[in-house]
Formats: sequence, structure tokens, C-alpha cells
Amino acid sequence: MRSSLPAGVVIKWDGSQTNHFVEADASQMYQALINLCTNAAQAMLYKGVLTISVTKTELVARSVPPDFEIQAGPYVKVSVSNTGEGINQFTLEHIFSPAPPT
Repeated sequence: MRSSLPAGVVIKWDGSQTNHFVEADASQMYQALINLCTNAAQAMLYKGVLTISVTKTELVARSVPPDFEIQAGPYVKVSVSNTGEGINQFTLEHIFSPAPPT
């Protein structure tokens, strides 16, 4: 990840529980992580702290929406956070709205 981000971005790794095996497509995981970290760097205006954490979690059946095709059970959760200002209220309220035509 270091070579993909500007020098002003400090990467903090919180992988204290990293001895987990997952069934996943490595290239899709890599692409998702690159996208999340690139977005985080942009949100911080290319300077700040980017934290990547990996933790073990348990997904319980009652927390899965009925139309999701996922089973309850053990999972590994990857989180990306940053020290950016966050999303302004207007954008947050319209985040899933389609872009206006140009």
C-alpha cells in the first residue's frame, strides 16, 4: 500500500489478529483495499493518518437483512479509516442519489 499513496499519508496497521484464513478472491480483495485507501487519502487531502485494521467478528442471523445472500457465522472484518474531515451533511444526505445529468 505504501507505494500507492503519497508520502504525506501515514499508514497505521492494526492487525493484531491477523492469523485468519479467509475464502476470497485475492485480486478482488486487493482492488477493494486499494480503492478504499485511495479514497481515504483523497479525503485527507493527501496528508494524515490512514488506519487499516483486521479483526475477527461473528455475524449473527438476526443482523442479516432477509434479502442478503450471506450466512451467519465467523468472518474477518477489514476496516479503513482516516483523519479526514468526513462527509459534509448535504453530501451525506444525497450519497446514494444518482448524479445529475451533465
